[in-house]
Amino acid sequence: MDVEEQVQAYTAWINSQLKKRSQKIVNLGEDLRDGTALISVVEIVSGQNLGGIAPTNTIEKRENISKVLKFMKNSGIKLHHVTIDEIVNGNVKTMMQLILALAAHFKPASIGGRKVESPRQQADAA
Repeated sequence: MDVEEQVQAYTAWINSQLKKRSQKIVNLGEDLRDGTALISVVEIVSGQNLGGIAPTNTIEKRENISKVLKFMKNSGIKLHHVTIDEIVNGNVKTMMQLILALAAHFKPASIGGRKVESPRQQADAA
């Protein structure tokens, strides 16, 4: 899978979560930079309220992203070399690393391109 396909897959995963709030992203490198979509995804998958704001300046964007990173750290999600600056600056590789860590922790069945069925669903299908 090339980088563009990976970006499309990550964008699709984020949108599959955000549809629960009637939100959508189009550009992974741009649409996560202010932290609002990231906060929404974290709140959706974790069931926790992070209390993000609609930022009007870089300081508020950094505060949103800081809330996400702090929550992930406190939840035991290991993020190596992910910084606020990389996200604010639109580093797609860093954003994909963060999203993968989030998905693997809260929604492991949703990654890997296949749905994992429960034993009951498997029995019903037989």
